[in-house]
Formats: sequence, C-alpha cells, structure tokens
Amino acid sequence: MDDLTDKSDDDLVAMLKYDAVHLEDVVNGLRSGSGGDPAEAIRLLDDAAATQEENVRILREFARRRATVS
Repeated sequence: MDDLTDKSDDDLVAMLKYDAVHLEDVVNGLRSGSGGDPAEAIRLLDDAAATQEENVRILREFARRRATVS
C-alpha cells in the first residue's frame, strides 16, 4: 500500500476519481453476469471491496490533514 502522506490533495482526489471509474466497471461486470462464471463474480466483488478499503484510507488521510489544520 502506498504511503498517502506524501501525496498531494490533488493526487488523492485523482485516486478517488480513478477508483470511482473502476467501481463502475466492476458493477457493469457484475450486471453483465460476469460471463456466467461465479469465480469471476467473486473476484470482482473482492476487487470492489479492496477498492473501497483504499477509498477509506484516502478519506481518512483527508480527515487527518483537515484535523491538523484546525
């Protein structure tokens, strides 16, 4: 996992935007039935969960930065 403390606010926003597009791709893959492959559906869900965990880390970093500014 990347150290987020060395990323700029713009970098963090870009990461969140990238993750949003990625999650949209995951949802579209699940909607299409993942080609009928249950293993692929599970992989997509695992990937989505990991992406959400990364988003939580990014948002916590934003919160930490705002807390130190106050």
